[in-house]
Amino acid sequence: MSAAHCFSHTDHGEGVIAVTAPMGEQMYLVLGSERAALIDTGMGVGSLRDYVSGLTSLPLTVINTHGHPDHAGGNSEFDLCYLHPADHKWFLSMCHARYRQEDIRKICTHNQQEYLNALLPDGPIPLPVVDGAQIDLGKRSLLISLTPGHTPGSICVYDNTTRSLFAGDMLSGQSVWLYDEYSESLQTYYHTLAQIQKDFAGARCCYIGHQPGRLDFSAVRSTQICVRRILMHDAKGTFVKTFAGEGLRYSYGDSSIIYNPERLF
Repeated sequence: MSAAHCFSHTDHGEGVIAVTAPMGEQMYLVLGSERAALIDTGMGVGSLRDYVSGLTSLPLTVINTHGHPDHAGGNSEFDLCYLHPADHKWFLSMCHARYRQEDIRKICTHNQQEYLNALLPDGPIPLPVVDGAQIDLGKRSLLISLTPGHTPGSICVYDNTTRSLFAGDMLSGQSVWLYDEYSESLQTYYHTLAQIQKDFAGARCCYIGHQPGRLDFSAVRSTQICVRRILMHDAKGTFVKTFAGEGLRYSYGDSSIIYNPERLF
């Protein structure tokens, strides 16, 4: 099997399956009695639908946590996809094939041509989903929560059955990116983290977009402290550069933020 088609998965039990895409993106399959939710679709390298069909025969509802190409780039294989409308702009400007090709060229030092050859076509703009919406899967319901920060329309998806929060890129085992033009201010992100702690105080764990394991829900609090130290001018990050731009990185405990010092408030 070529590198471009090497999906893998981890079954976390209780109807939650983590799927790892060829470029390392993390998607999550949540199984109900009548439908399954697929949270994010990755960059669109290789057939995610073919792989998922080997894990469940249930009809699928796709929920994009935000409109970036590594989370919504594989939407074209699925009939029913949802995204918060505040991120429709970024979906349209970043999830088309040309943009995804450029990202692959920037990111990949190995298997680049295989990934480019296996790139899926553009998908249609997803249907809008709103804050507070409930996605019924049959004997299981997922709650949509608008969580601006990484992008204006970032959402978290809460599964009360397992007390799990599917957080996309709002949390990270590495660094949360808040330095690009599409990111909200650090202050907005701080208030979002406070709201998450209030709304989901009983949550047990978080599943995130670029790490196959789970984070303890306490990661929300430690990330908020990290942000507060920057906002209170008690700390300042050091300069870093990624394939997508540059910013200041500051770490506190296991939490890390890359931010734009001109977009604190």
